[in-house]
Amino acid sequence: MGLSWQQGPLSTGAIGHFLTPEPLPERLLFAEPLRRRVRVRFNGTWIADSEHVLLLHEPGRYPVAYFPREDVDEQALVASEKVTHHKDLGDTRLVRGARG
Repeated sequence: MGLSWQQGPLSTGAIGHFLTPEPLPERLLFAEPLRRRVRVRFNGTWIADSEHVLLLHEPGRYPVAYFPREDVDEQALVASEKVTHHKDLGDTRLVRGARG
């Protein structure tokens, strides 16, 4: 079960509830460190290798893995010119593969 899909605790269709006396915020993000090594292969080349990946769960979205910058090959990705604003995390910029 995903935390933010179907009946998961962060989904809009949750049927359970958190057992806390304080009301929860309307949107609740959940971040957890993965306890395993994650490697990314793109276009036949290893571009990321880390044991310090953070997985972010947010309502209505698939989880997203965040890698420490130092664990990603700097030559593998190109930052997009487009900057968007994430309602909880602030300004973000997408990256794309440089070799694809």
